[in-house]
Amino acid sequence: MATCYGGWSRNREFGQRIGEGRSVAELIANRKSVVEGYKTTEAFASLCAERKIDAPILREMHAILVEGRKPAHALAALMTRD
Repeated sequence: MATCYGGWSRNREFGQRIGEGRSVAELIANRKSVVEGYKTTEAFASLCAERKIDAPILREMHAILVEGRKPAHALAALMTRD
């Protein structure tokens, strides 16, 4: 619950900043602490791709964090998918 709602959560703060339009590269470069969700997303997306597991939310999160996709575009892709 703390990771979702707590203002002290590194992962939540990182995601909020991305949602506000900050770049992932800028946020990572200026971090003094680890954002576990960032690396976990990359590792889990690779595992799902390797095992051919369809994980649409994870795929869009990976696109935002690694490929630079805008969060609004990822949301639209999720909401309009088959």
